[in-house]
Amino acid sequence: MKLDVDKLDENSKQIFGKFTYRDDVGPVFEVEGSSFNKTQQYSPYYVNVTGTIMNKNTIEDFKNIDKSSLINSVAPSQPLVYVNQKGIPLKNHFNQKQLDKLTEGYKDMEKNLQDFFGIIVEKDSVNIIKISDILRSDVAEQSKFDYDLTKIYFGFTDSSNGLNPGWPLRIFLAALLEHCPCLAGSNIHILSLRTKVNGDISSSTYFEIRIPQDVNTVESAGWVGWERNDRGNFGPKLANMSSSMDPVKLADASSDLNIKLMKWRLVPDLNLDIIKDTKCLLFGAGTLGCHVARNLIVTTAYGHSTLQRRHQYIAGFMGRNMISNVKNGLMERGGSDAAWGFRYITFLDSGKVSYSNPTRQVLFNHIDCHKGGKRKAEAAAENLKQILPSVNTQSLVAHIPMPGHPVGHSIKDETIDNIEKITKAIEDHDVLFLLLDSREARWMPSLIAAHLGKSLKDRTLDQQCTVTRPGVAAIAGALAVEMLVGLLQHPLKLNAPAACNLSEEIDKGTKSESEGILGVVPHSIRGFLWSYQTVVPTTIKFKQCIACSDDVINKYKADSIDFLLKVFNDANYLEEITGLSELHLAAEMSDVLMLSDDENE
Repeated sequence: MKLDVDKLDENSKQIFGKFTYRDDVGPVFEVEGSSFNKTQQYSPYYVNVTGTIMNKNTIEDFKNIDKSSLINSVAPSQPLVYVNQKGIPLKNHFNQKQLDKLTEGYKDMEKNLQDFFGIIVEKDSVNIIKISDILRSDVAEQSKFDYDLTKIYFGFTDSSNGLNPGWPLRIFLAALLEHCPCLAGSNIHILSLRTKVNGDISSSTYFEIRIPQDVNTVESAGWVGWERNDRGNFGPKLANMSSSMDPVKLADASSDLNIKLMKWRLVPDLNLDIIKDTKCLLFGAGTLGCHVARNLIVTTAYGHSTLQRRHQYIAGFMGRNMISNVKNGLMERGGSDAAWGFRYITFLDSGKVSYSNPTRQVLFNHIDCHKGGKRKAEAAAENLKQILPSVNTQSLVAHIPMPGHPVGHSIKDETIDNIEKITKAIEDHDVLFLLLDSREARWMPSLIAAHLGKSLKDRTLDQQCTVTRPGVAAIAGALAVEMLVGLLQHPLKLNAPAACNLSEEIDKGTKSESEGILGVVPHSIRGFLWSYQTVVPTTIKFKQCIACSDDVINKYKADSIDFLLKVFNDANYLEEITGLSELHLAAEMSDVLMLSDDENE
C-alpha cells in the first residue's frame, strides 16, 4: 500500500479493522488486506471498527509526533466507531410480505441446508428498540429519557474472559453518555457477549452499572491507548513482521524500494513495468557478463547492448575501454544505490569457471572452481538467484561459431545445433548484451538480431575487446545497463535517434531528439581511463557493414545456415558479399596512382 498507492503521501487515511472474542483464540483485533478498501467487509462473529492510519515516510518524522496530543485529537472523533447512528431500521431491507415468505421458506428447508436461522417473535411479547434510535441527536437532546431502563439491556462484544468486563465497555459507555447525558445517575443493564468457537454465547455475562451523576464530557476525558514498550514506557511498539513473511517476497519488495523512491522523488514518469518485463540475454558470463547481470538487478549500471523488441533491432557494440562520467552518468540517473529491478536474465556461455575467475568475475566463488569448474552460465544463474531469489534466471550452454573458424564434418551437426539454440534464445528475449571477447564472436548474434528486426542507423561492430585495467569492466557494465534503461524509457523506444552535436545543443539550451526522461540515449560511448574522459561519437550507418548491411541480411534470409557455414569456413566470403574487397582494392589502387604520379619518379 505504501509503495504502490500512498508513496510519499503522509496524509491520514481511513482504515477498517475488525474485532472479535472467541474462547479458542481470545480477544483479537485484525487489520489485513481488506482493511484498505473503500467499504467495509463483514464477517461472522466480528465487529467492524473504523479508524485512522498515519504512515510517515521516515522514522524521524514518526518520533517527532506528539503522541499525547495525537491520541487526544483522534479519540474523541470516533469513540464508538462501530455503531450505526444513521437510524436505518432493518425493515428497510425486507418488507413484511418478503419476511413472511422468507420465514415460511426457511421452515420447509432441509436441516443440513439451514446455515442461517430466523427469530420468530410473537406480537407484543418483546419490545425491540434499536440503539441507533436512542443515539439519534433528536432523542439525545431530550430532557428526559422516554424508555424504562429496567427493561432495557445494552449489549457489547466483550474481550474479557474473567469476572470483570473488558475495555470495550468503557468506550461504549462513554459514547452512550455523550449522546444521552440524561442517563447520568441511572442504573443500566449491560450484557457482555462472549462467543465460543461454535457461536455459542452461553458464557456471556450480565452487569448492572450505576452511572455517576457527574460525568465528564468526551472532550475533557483523558484518553489512553499506548501500551508499555520493551523499556517499560508508554508509547509505540515495534512489530517486526519479517520473520513471519515470505523471505522471497520480502527480498523482492525490498529490492524495488530504491527504484520506486527514485520514481517518486526524481522521475515520476519512469515506467517500472517495462523494466520488470524486459527479458535480457547475456552472451558471455565472464568479467563483463557478471558485472552487467549484477547491475541489472542491483545497481544502476552499464556495457554494450543489442536491443531486440518485437522483432526490431538496434545494436551498440562498444569496446571495453570505456568509463562513465560519475557526475553526469550515474548521479543524475539515481546514483549507485538504486536498483533497476530487471527480473528475466539468461546467461549464454560454453566456458567453465577457473581458479583465476572469482577475483575478477563477481558472480563466482572459489567453490565453483572445484572438480574442473562449473559451467559459467550455470554457476552465474545459480549465484544470481542467491542474491535475489525472485529473479528468473536461466543458463544456456552453447558454443558460438565465428567467421574464419572452419567447421569440419565431425562438428557440423554440433555447430548447427548451437546455431539453432542461439537463434531460439534471441527470438525469446528482448535485449542482447554482447559481452564477448572478440568481434568474431559477436558477429553471428549481431546478424541474427538484425535479421529479426529492421535496420537502423548508427551501429558499429567494434574491434576493441581486451580488459586492460580491473575497474573498466565494472564501469562498462554499469554504462551498458544505464543505456538500456534510458532506451526503454525513451518515447520512441528502439527508434530513439543518436545524439548529434550534443555539446552544441546543450550550449544553446535546446532539447535533443535523443533526450528522454533520463537524458540523452547515446548509441555508443568511448571511454579513456588514462585521462578519465568519455566521448559519445555519432556516425552514419556503414552500408558495407559485415553484420547488418542489406546484402548480408538478404543473403542470410535466403540461405540461412548454409550461408553461416560458408562464412565460418571462409571469412573472406563476407568481404566479397559486402563489397569490402573492392573497397580495399580501390584504396590500394589510389595509393599506386598517388605514387606513379610523383614527379620525382
